[in-house]
Amino acid sequence: MTKQKLTLAEVTDEVIKGWKEQYGKITKWKTADGKVVFFRSPDRSEIAAAQTVARDENGVASNQVLAKATALGGDVEILTQDKYLIGLGKHLQKIIETVEGELEEL
Repeated sequence: MTKQKLTLAEVTDEVIKGWKEQYGKITKWKTADGKVVFFRSPDRSEIAAAQTVARDENGVASNQVLAKATALGGDVEILTQDKYLIGLGKHLQKIIETVEGELEEL
């Protein structure tokens, strides 16, 4: 994301409403120690970049790529400190918006 991310203090209900209008689904992640970050759903290129890093490097680096690409605002420590990125990792799949379907052999 090329725009500067907003600090938690700058994230208001009005800002969140604007994000929803611009990006659709917005997800908030709050840590056990009270830090918060807001994400939008990633696009295909961002998912592919994270998968490439996971294949070539490791899962934590992949989490960082996906989190930094989709974070809109909140506490920057979540995006820069390992303990938060590792904790966030198991939740990141939830920011990916998907539609389920059924495959039928004909």
